[in-house]
Amino acid sequence: MNRTCTLAGTLLLLLLAPTFAMAQTSNDDDWQFRASVYGFFPKISGEVKFPTGQTRDITIDADTLLDDTKVVAMGAFELQKRRWGAFVDTIYMNVGTTKTATRQLAIEGVPVPVDVTANADVDIKAPVITMATNFRVASTPVVTFDVFGGARFLAAKATLDWEFSTEIGGIGGPSRIGTSEVKNHVWDGIGGAKGRIRLGPNSRVFIPFYADAGAGQSDFTWQAMAGLGYAFGWGEVIGGWRHLEYDLAPDKKFESLSFDGPIAGIAFRW
Repeated sequence: MNRTCTLAGTLLLLLLAPTFAMAQTSNDDDWQFRASVYGFFPKISGEVKFPTGQTRDITIDADTLLDDTKVVAMGAFELQKRRWGAFVDTIYMNVGTTKTATRQLAIEGVPVPVDVTANADVDIKAPVITMATNFRVASTPVVTFDVFGGARFLAAKATLDWEFSTEIGGIGGPSRIGTSEVKNHVWDGIGGAKGRIRLGPNSRVFIPFYADAGAGQSDFTWQAMAGLGYAFGWGEVIGGWRHLEYDLAPDKKFESLSFDGPIAGIAFRW
């Protein structure tokens, strides 16, 4: 997707926000705060190319190789005063696995031959931080709707240890035993919308939603979340589904990376 169009759309969304501000009904001049902690249980997919120190790359399809989640944690903090607010959202992931006789490896795009046993130990760490300023377009007893603009930072690091049962001379493969590490630090501008819909004016049950998209050092990134929550006087509990995706530039060793799965958490308001 064209970066110029994405950023222009974000600016247009923010400029049009005051047009819809007549729906704002809150007269509360006090600061409002919200802190939340979530568990995230995603399926990880994507493609990573590891340099071998020679002239070849090892490619891994993460959705077929990564099946051992070591640590996945999420947290967010929000503040709001009448129409304006801000938030920061953090995800930390540490995932990896060990495979024997795997066919999920390719060298320069050529799959490992069936007569070769490949042992691979891969570990991916990916902190993701999203931060933005939001404008409250609407606030009624049933609907809260914000638009926002900000940035997202990805610090992805992948480590691969490999061992082949024989030399792979036919396709000019790497050494039989080796290790490789790749890193991508990526900043992107993002824009989007978030809010919640109550199932009735006095209902404690609500539907939270969130969506953003942007570009910058990646070709394109987007994120979406929706779920179901129940409000208490002190805060709320929420369950739902979240998807985060990166389409990175062709010169990046992480060509693509996405996280998709259920979330469950608790939030405190004051």
